[in-house]
Amino acid sequence: MTLEQDWPLFQLRIETPRLVLSYPTDADLDALNAVVDRGIHDPNVMPFAVPWTDDPPDVRRQRSLQFWWGTRASWKPTRWNLTLMVTQGTQVLGAQDLRGTDFATTRQVATGSWLGQSHQGQGIGKEMRAAERSARRSRTTRPRCVSPVPSGMSKTETTWSRVAAAPRA
Repeated sequence: MTLEQDWPLFQLRIETPRLVLSYPTDADLDALNAVVDRGIHDPNVMPFAVPWTDDPPDVRRQRSLQFWWGTRASWKPTRWNLTLMVTQGTQVLGAQDLRGTDFATTRQVATGSWLGQSHQGQGIGKEMRAAERSARRSRTTRPRCVSPVPSGMSKTETTWSRVAAAPRA
């Protein structure tokens, strides 16, 4: 058996003409931490509800690994977090996630994303969110997706079509 057979999410790929969204392996996590090390937002503005980017770098890197491993370990059909690595060629740019709690009942998902500052302002964020939405539209059920935004910005709710089925617990 391989990791891809044991944990099928490692096979997940969403592709656009210039981006690939994929489930990161342990080998990818250092590259994701390096993007955060270089900066993903203005240090004077906190765009996240949990100020994880304010942690000292060594603490943030360790907590980041705990987050990634924790999303795998806690995956259940009733509560899951699908965080995808975003790449362009061999360069890691950021992450796009999709979260569901009691999805079979609520038909709601939430999304979030971050992108290295050097990649912002080029339409990459829009493209990676559109790729994730498009992948969900390729299915038949229609969950409601609520995407949280920083205070001071308008909140949008969009009806999208299907989230990839969660692995069995």
